[in-house]
Amino acid sequence: MTARRRPAAAAPKETTVVEDDFVTKAGGVEIRLPSLSNLPFGLLRKSRNLSKLELMFVVIEDVLTDKQLAAIDKLRNTEITQLVNEWREHSGIDLGES
Repeated sequence: MTARRRPAAAAPKETTVVEDDFVTKAGGVEIRLPSLSNLPFGLLRKSRNLSKLELMFVVIEDVLTDKQLAAIDKLRNTEITQLVNEWREHSGIDLGES
């Protein structure tokens, strides 16, 4: 009797950490957001039970100045969606469905 071989385990997916901030403009104001793949541990720890959408708001409100928040608050839904998608793509992550 020949022993059955187990299929080789798939190699773990390599995670790329993007350290550079995402930089864009909103209403002429520079917006600088940290890479979502390299957030400070304290921010992750404090928001560990939040949905992905709520985490986005926490990060935005934690790192932006009042002037920057005022600028993005004026964006239309399509514009903020584009900004968040570009931020996510820059960070090399997929937020998936919440």
